[in-house]
Amino acid sequence: MIDTVFSQLLQRLVNSGFDRLKVSKDFLILKRLAHERICRELFWNLECISNSRPDERSVYLSLMRTDAFDDLVKLGAPMDDIFGSHVTALIGPPASALSKQLRRRLKGVDLLSHLLDRTYNRIWMLRHRVTHGLELGDISYLRQLLKLSLAETTNFRDACIDGRPIANRNPGQPMTFIADSDSAVW
Repeated sequence: MIDTVFSQLLQRLVNSGFDRLKVSKDFLILKRLAHERICRELFWNLECISNSRPDERSVYLSLMRTDAFDDLVKLGAPMDDIFGSHVTALIGPPASALSKQLRRRLKGVDLLSHLLDRTYNRIWMLRHRVTHGLELGDISYLRQLLKLSLAETTNFRDACIDGRPIANRNPGQPMTFIADSDSAVW
């Protein structure tokens, strides 16, 4: 069902030409749907990785999902346009809360689409390791990517829902990423 909605919207947008893409109401609907699906998927994946203990880790990690992201990629959705907002946690004072290692790893990641690519690539690699019984290694980087991706996607989604730009929101209202915590903070 959701695939058909995405497919139909995307087909109409492609047929109308990319010049009019970003101003289309259909495109705004597509963005909102995409952000909502990705938010739900990221939250699920963060729950899976946060609830996994070393002795049962492969069970939880095998439950991680990539369907929403995979569907967008299969449909040929313009990811930089749908997830083209700048990653706010990597700009200004909030970036100082991130570890030096995480800032180094995320150098060059300025758009949410780039952050999501990096996050989903890590999920795919981890799922491959689980499937083939390989050593999982340290999954803290993926946990940090999931928290940051969820916070950024949620901020944009919430701004679309209530119509206010993120900069004009009440302090503490959007989800924020805290690097040294085990969870994102509302």
